[in-house]
Amino acid sequence: MKKLFLLLLTVIVTNVFAQNKIENGYFKTEFTTGIGEKVSMSFSLDSITIDQITKTPSYIYWDSITFANPDNAGYVEKHKDKTHMEMFLMSNAGMGSIQIKYALKIPNSYTPLQSTNNKIYVTEDKSIVIRYDIKGQNSYGNMIFNTAAYHVSFVNGKSVAQPYIF
Repeated sequence: MKKLFLLLLTVIVTNVFAQNKIENGYFKTEFTTGIGEKVSMSFSLDSITIDQITKTPSYIYWDSITFANPDNAGYVEKHKDKTHMEMFLMSNAGMGSIQIKYALKIPNSYTPLQSTNNKIYVTEDKSIVIRYDIKGQNSYGNMIFNTAAYHVSFVNGKSVAQPYIF
């Protein structure tokens, strides 16, 4: 029974992490809605943007501390089938989704939407933006459609992330 449980857990974890791939000009991942449902998400991401991201201070800092710190050996081993870029985007997109959910007045209503507007880009100040469409309820209980963005920048030697809902 224990072996069956471990096998099932391995299959589930493998399928969840298999979502975090860069292919055909898109970063594909999975977000969780406010009620726990999984939503497949794709973000447009071309090779020029990938090159720009690798030159940002946030990515350089993340790359240096993630792979140089022996405390991260388990995390690195767990995701050894992914590129550094896929791991970076997976962690930032996931954290952004969680922070945006809790930025809503009613977090349980958070629903990320698959859209052609979903994209990842680098701004002039070398900040990384993960932008996508969402729907959720405002404080009056009305369902609203918005754009959410997770903005990752590097300030005073630290990586700083901020969720925005437009």
